[in-house]
Amino acid sequence: MKRLPSKKGPIDAIITFLKQVPSYEESVQKHSIKKDTCLLKQDSQKQTVFVVLDGYLAVEVHKQDENTQITTFVTPFDFVGIRSFAQSVHYDEQKKIKISALTNAEILVIDKEFLLTALSMHPTLTDLLLGIVAEIFQRHYAIMDIVAKKPTERLKNALLFLGREMGTYQDEEIILPDFLSQTLLAKFCRTSQANVSKEFKILLEEQFIKNSKKPIILKNTP
Repeated sequence: MKRLPSKKGPIDAIITFLKQVPSYEESVQKHSIKKDTCLLKQDSQKQTVFVVLDGYLAVEVHKQDENTQITTFVTPFDFVGIRSFAQSVHYDEQKKIKISALTNAEILVIDKEFLLTALSMHPTLTDLLLGIVAEIFQRHYAIMDIVAKKPTERLKNALLFLGREMGTYQDEEIILPDFLSQTLLAKFCRTSQANVSKEFKILLEEQFIKNSKKPIILKNTP
């Protein structure tokens, strides 16, 4: 299994260009976010987008009388705006959506009008940004395909997906981040922690994973 290509190059190119625009200092702010901080909520009226420089975030959906779900992860060098999730991906007036930090994180908060106006002067960078946003939506639909599978295959495909997105490759192993617990995987796989624990035993027997505790280690396959 191959690691996904880094988005750092395109993001660096966009940020380098934005820094040349006179109103950059008043339109862009850098923030340090602590783990477990709620970054944005669906009802936020701020016309901003943000780019993750370091760390990992989760998009969570809360609905009355239902378990909390993690619908996607936000990884380093993603460009994200809360309205794109709320209106285009998760639209349901009964749902409450928020983006929260799974780790300590560094982000740039960018005024949306400033970003769009600045990039309108540079079509190539606009195309780079659109490509990053399109990848985020492709990730969402890949996740929807994962959760439609039967329990063991669902967890197996979820682990492979997360390995490609955020795993550390080491010889024939893929080491997942420490924050990916069985509880978090249960929210991501739309199931209970007890079911994840049961499925982990099956994956251990199949030698698909090497352990069931953090950090989870996968066997890297071609």
